[in-house]
Amino acid sequence: MADKPETCPACQRYTITGLQQLSLQHRARPLTGIDLTRPLEFVLADIRREMVAVRSKLNDVSSGFTGWAQQVQVIEGLLTCGLIAMHHLQEQAKEHRQKWERRDEEAAALPSTE
Repeated sequence: MADKPETCPACQRYTITGLQQLSLQHRARPLTGIDLTRPLEFVLADIRREMVAVRSKLNDVSSGFTGWAQQVQVIEGLLTCGLIAMHHLQEQAKEHRQKWERRDEEAAALPSTE
């Protein structure tokens, strides 16, 4: 079992270090089995594909059960909003990764001071 994440002795809330420890522990053993070793934008792309599939299934349900179509369409709309928000998050994650990769490449290209 992993070490217990750091907490504040007074209030028992996780400290910043404790939150980082929790994050590392969760990445090692995610509840859903998702591969968290890949860049975030790729993980989000997989989840978006799954959400699109669920939204398509809901569309089939609303077409097949017309008496429930209005209620199902509300859920479809919520998924659409979530897909849009996830797309923006995915783009931000991609830009962030590319920025740090460029920074690392630039640092490696600098002449050594040794």
